Amino acid sequence: RSSSTSTSSMIRNKVAVVMGVANQRSIAWACVERLLNSQYHVILTHQDRFRDKVQSLIDQHHNHHKERATPKILGHLNCDVTTDLPLLFSEQIPELLHHTTDLSSPSHSNDDNDGTSTAEMMIHTIVHSIAYGNLQKPLKDVDWNTYQTAQHVSAFSLLETAQCVVAAPNDLFADHVSLTALSYLGAVRAVPSYGVMGPAKAALESLVRGMALEFGRPTTTSGNSS
Repeated sequence: RSSSTSTSSMIRNKVAVVMGVANQRSIAWACVERLLNSQYHVILTHQDRFRDKVQSLIDQHHNHHKERATPKILGHLNCDVTTDLPLLFSEQIPELLHHTTDLSSPSHSNDDNDGTSTAEMMIHTIVHSIAYGNLQKPLKDVDWNTYQTAQHVSAFSLLETAQCVVAAPNDLFADHVSLTALSYLGAVRAVPSYGVMGPAKAALESLVRGMALEFGRPTTTSGNSS
């Protein structure tokens, strides 16, 4: 970044990616609201089946904050973490940032008088709020496909996200990027009816420790129990 960039401009151009919004009750949506209040612009990801619910949440937010120039929700992207992560970070998010004026609320389309350009927007933080496992099956009945799906969606997707960050275009991310994952007590204790998600959350927490060691300073990883 240019040394002439002011502190206020840097704050205005901070972008967060929140992965895994499903509805108003999602922890991911609570993260979106907190990040907006902390002066981050936000990009959301969701499964295709939640597209309409997420769009409704965004519309409600824009209607409630019509007079707010910044920060704003820049857009939302469909993402199946078992297949779509490389495309998300190599094409979809860069394209969204480059066209953020077109994709933002019309009421915000003329708020660039402070000299801020969309090209200066960079991702500073990513929140991984994604988990899935078939809780209908007790561990004694879990087969490999059920176990593998829980691990892929809930744990491996965090590692692949970090790998995509490292491989992404240099101008997409700030120098110090934080990657936060959400865990649960079931990672370290046996919780009734938590089934296959216990091992998945345990793997997630182990990955956070290993990733923090291996990725080091270029990418900071953190985990939080929810």
